[in-house]
Amino acid sequence: MRRLIIRISAILVAAVSLVSGCDCKHNGTDDTGYKNVVILYSAGYNNISSWLKEDINDLKKGFAPAKKSKDVFLIVSHNTVRTFDYYTPVSPVLLRLYQDKKSGIVLDTLKKYPDTSTLTDVTSMKGILSEIKRQFPADHYGMVFSSHSTGWVPKGYYAAPYDYDMKSGGKFQAPRRMEIPSGAVRYVPEVEEPGTPTVKSIGATYKGPDGSFVSYEMDLHEFAEALPFPLDFIVFDACHSGGVEIAYELKDKCDKLVFSQAEVLADGLVYSELGSRLFEHNMDIVGIADDYFMQYTEKTGRSDKSATISVVDCSELDELASFCKDVFNTYRTEL
Repeated sequence: MRRLIIRISAILVAAVSLVSGCDCKHNGTDDTGYKNVVILYSAGYNNISSWLKEDINDLKKGFAPAKKSKDVFLIVSHNTVRTFDYYTPVSPVLLRLYQDKKSGIVLDTLKKYPDTSTLTDVTSMKGILSEIKRQFPADHYGMVFSSHSTGWVPKGYYAAPYDYDMKSGGKFQAPRRMEIPSGAVRYVPEVEEPGTPTVKSIGATYKGPDGSFVSYEMDLHEFAEALPFPLDFIVFDACHSGGVEIAYELKDKCDKLVFSQAEVLADGLVYSELGSRLFEHNMDIVGIADDYFMQYTEKTGRSDKSATISVVDCSELDELASFCKDVFNTYRTEL
């Protein structure tokens, strides 16, 4: 998840680790094709909706390709109409961000999807991305994924990450292991931080149509399945996405990954510089990581001076897995 409130007893800024049926109205035809298409997939129908809206506004402060350029910047966005309002239906939209000589930066709505759509549903996500590929055929694709995330453990594995026992002097007990559900996962609030999802997942869409709170997430393998074409990179603007399990699961889906091993504060990436890094500087994803790290390094507050970020070359993961297999087999007893 991208945290709204951070409770920390020690401040750590970790170093950047570098391992080596659409009615879309766009210029060009399927015969023409494009060079680079980058998709910001902003699944914000949840309690960080206002921050994700701000991210999109920040994009308009930076660089965008020209409308007739072979580079295309698309945004798939779903946000609540009001903060913490998960009951009012809102249509997800497909937007295109481009530079116009007269108007400056333009955010053009290409399509509205049904208000019943769930961006964090594998079928919906795969359908939207497949539609984009048909309408914007390109040599290269990249994605920035922005939402909640709680790591690689399957969705719904824990109802709560811990039990808090007041009678034992505030001792944290072992997690309660739950049967892994399928589909939507019912939300169980934590004692320490109500209002945040407690399941391990990628993406989160909150809904309460029948008066009860339900959070729709994707397992890691579902997220991989939802990617219908290979990507040059995926940048996760989401918490706890920086595990080797995630990298290995996605190694056949993308060439490089940018992600955080720890929580990501609600401000997220430096979106005002994102367009410049992607299009002016030829898909400089290392620069995206640098911008993110420096943003939090330069903050002066205790709780907002926190960041971890890594760039991983997925082509190295098979060799890593082979090495780890030998080590684990050799030292199985000791482990």
